[in-house]
Amino acid sequence: MQTEAQLAALSEQYDQERVMLIEKLSVQTREIEEINSAKIQDLQAQLIETQSAFDEFRWSTSRQIEQMEHDHEEAVLTAVRDALEPVDNELESLRKDREAYLLLQKEYADLQARIEPFRVS
Repeated sequence: MQTEAQLAALSEQYDQERVMLIEKLSVQTREIEEINSAKIQDLQAQLIETQSAFDEFRWSTSRQIEQMEHDHEEAVLTAVRDALEPVDNELESLRKDREAYLLLQKEYADLQARIEPFRVS
């Protein structure tokens, strides 16, 4: 009878310890879930912040690339203009020389037409 009473007492003690351990485990599980939830929220906030910074960086980089392309295009146009300036000047000079030549040619033809009646054949 004493063994049965001891067995019952041990069983009761085991059940109490089991309930206590289950309760302790539940509390620890809730604490871990709360910690993990807080960490997840922090990570989500960091992700949003990082994504925002990345978007800003990408926008800034895109603007810089556009500006660099624009600057490059302007530099090329300036280089072409500078390279063509002597050619344009030479062409203008040749055009003026041609106009002068055509004018002289016309004047020569007019003079020849004037002196033609006085020529002896």
